[in-house]
Amino acid sequence: MTGPGEYVPDVTEGITRVEDLPRPRIERRSRNWPARSCPRCHRRAGRYATGSRTMHDLGDARAERPVDLVVTFSRHRCLRCGCCFAADIADLALPYCLYTRRVQQRAVRLVVEAACPTERPVGTSGAIIASSPPTPPSRTGSRRLGRKIQPTTSSSYLDEALADFSGYLAIDEA
Repeated sequence: MTGPGEYVPDVTEGITRVEDLPRPRIERRSRNWPARSCPRCHRRAGRYATGSRTMHDLGDARAERPVDLVVTFSRHRCLRCGCCFAADIADLALPYCLYTRRVQQRAVRLVVEAACPTERPVGTSGAIIASSPPTPPSRTGSRRLGRKIQPTTSSSYLDEALADFSGYLAIDEA
């Protein structure tokens, strides 16, 4: 059994064939109601059909398997104004997305953490110096004592972090 903070290697590392990947665990969720309030006229709208949608969620760390959510939702029609709508599942995923909000948030967080430095700069005496926001250079190139000011901020850390980044995230968005 693994404990908190203990490094556990990924079991899928090195697998090149899709058939060798572990099968996803299926979790079923329901957003199926007999009637909902119409978003247009706020009257009772009865259910006329049901639908289902499969979304990929974060994997199960203990079983080392991916998780697929199968959400069953109801479709409603208002008899007064004729409005047709589906039960809201926006708490799980955005419309037309194959991945849940948790997956999207984790992907964005990992990209941001990889692109931003986590260490504070160290001064010449070895003490940690306070990092102040860089001042943007003047359009006219302000001068002190007759010399043009050179920019003091270095973006090499960002260049290194983004060197291997292709520019695409592994999330689906509408």
